[in-house]
Amino acid sequence: MLTACLWIAAASLLLRCVLVALGSNWWTLYANTACRMDALALGGAGACALRIPALRQLLSRHLRALAAIGLVPFLVGIPLTHVYDAEIPSGETLGYSILALSSAVFVTWAALCNPGQTSVVRALAWTPLRSCGKYSYGMYVFHNLLHKLVGEPWLASRFGEQPPAAVVLGYALAVLLISYLLAFCSYHALEKHFLHLKSAFESGKRLPGPT
Repeated sequence: MLTACLWIAAASLLLRCVLVALGSNWWTLYANTACRMDALALGGAGACALRIPALRQLLSRHLRALAAIGLVPFLVGIPLTHVYDAEIPSGETLGYSILALSSAVFVTWAALCNPGQTSVVRALAWTPLRSCGKYSYGMYVFHNLLHKLVGEPWLASRFGEQPPAAVVLGYALAVLLISYLLAFCSYHALEKHFLHLKSAFESGKRLPGPT
């Protein structure tokens, strides 16, 4: 499964390169699931690594090196992609892969750290942040619907093409809050009931997740 995740990530990068060469617009590459599978696949690769005992032990012994593997490519990518500009070829291709790799490595590193080991891990244990993590998929789904169907037309009609910075900040916070509330309702009214069905598909002994 680890190997499959890595191949999927590589295929996603290759697909974006091909589409950029064919002249596809930036939004297609930004929004298309197949074009962004490297983020999901590398996250899956991190989860696989945590469940392979020898690999987990190796990573646990080299936490600083693991942190560098996540941080250094991210810093190098800033000038290469013009701060990860999603509308230029380097950002559309290499930029997404660097962000996916750095994010996956960071999450894997955090999962391997002991609770309270670093200030970063302690911050990640903050209750409001963990709550956002629990409902994050619903927030992801709802925020774009809110923005495209309601927020963007309202901003354009009220403030034109360049809303003031204070308005943009207030708007972003409002969308965040409303997305959270919608995701909370969706999770408890719908999603968690489907999650209970996962037990019907389990086979064999479940391996413990990361502490």
